[in-house]
Amino acid sequence: MLFSGWRLQVSEVGGHAKDLQLRLTERLDREQRSDYDLTVVAVDGGRPARSAELAVHVVVVDTNDNAPYFDHAEYIVEVREDVASGTTRHCAWCYTCHNYIY
Repeated sequence: MLFSGWRLQVSEVGGHAKDLQLRLTERLDREQRSDYDLTVVAVDGGRPARSAELAVHVVVVDTNDNAPYFDHAEYIVEVREDVASGTTRHCAWCYTCHNYIY
């Protein structure tokens, strides 16, 4: 059983070998799902049948289609003139749709 959006394509390579390609059938969206864990199972035609499994972990990389945003549109900060250089006076939080905070 494959996840929606994926299909397997199998083609003969020669002899008993086959080429297996995991192909997308629809666009991935990092905001909807960030990764997939798939298991590919190969079964021979013998009796008894033998099989092998391959774990495939797919990480969806963002195309940067959503801009980050700050928690406020405007910040007003007062700083005294005698504050030492390098002093932190205020922190602004920036978010993305991926829940990262910078």
